[in-house]
This record gives sequence, structure tokens and C-alpha cells, in this order.
Amino acid sequence: MMSLGSTISKKRKSLKLSQEYVAEQLGVSRQAVSKWEKNQSEPSTLNLIKLADLFDSDIGELVSPSDNAEEQKDAKTQLDRGQKDIKM
Repeated sequence: MMSLGSTISKKRKSLKLSQEYVAEQLGVSRQAVSKWEKNQSEPSTLNLIKLADLFDSDIGELVSPSDNAEEQKDAKTQLDRGQKDIKM
């Protein structure tokens, strides 16, 4: 499994976005984005939500990336079930 920092870096590069651009969109410094990508620090929950939105991806894809799409689907199903249980 890739680290959170590696995933952020990979997603950012695949979208051809600079660290500076990501930082501007999230309202953080470029250095903060760099530290996330190097696993020297982690983004806050709010910034994770913003990253997922910016990358047009699911937060789950960022925090626990999997090469197996079926595993992701199963994890999402379990998460959805858990949220329904909480709402009851």
C-alpha cells in the first residue's frame, strides 16, 4: 500500500498540478504540500476533504489507496453500511 504522501504526489502529478497550485487552492503554503508528499506531516481532515475534491477523488482513495478496484468497492460498501447503522 502506498503512503498518504505518495498518493497525494501521484494524484497531483497525474493531474499535472504544481505544488504551488494545490497550495493556493487549499489555502496552505507550498511547503505544507511538500511536507505532506514527503510524509513529514499530514494534512488536516479539512484539507484531506479539499484535496479529494480538488483531485476529483474519494477521501478513501487518498488515505488507503488500493490497486484493486474491487477492494475499494467492498470498503466503500462496508463504510456505507456502517454509516447507515450509525444513523439508525
